Amino acid sequence: MSISYQQWQQHIDAWQQTKLTQAQYCRSHQIDQSQFSDWKRKVLEASNTNTVSSQFTIAQVEMQHTTSSLSVTLPSGLVV
Repeated sequence: MSISYQQWQQHIDAWQQTKLTQAQYCRSHQIDQSQFSDWKRKVLEASNTNTVSSQFTIAQVEMQHTTSSLSVTLPSGLVV
């Protein structure tokens, strides 16, 4: 019997809601533990990839003729 990605995802989600070990969950659902481990890694990696977002912002550079010091003005107005 072939289990789809969505079915594996449902199994992983269901297992995370229990206090069972991975082995106990697999035995109770008649799932091969090594396949469960492989799919758990795939499902969790995919979910982590989908939640990552970029935190970049646009920087504005102004050239000033002063002594050799550097300051950064943050969007809140704070100068570092």
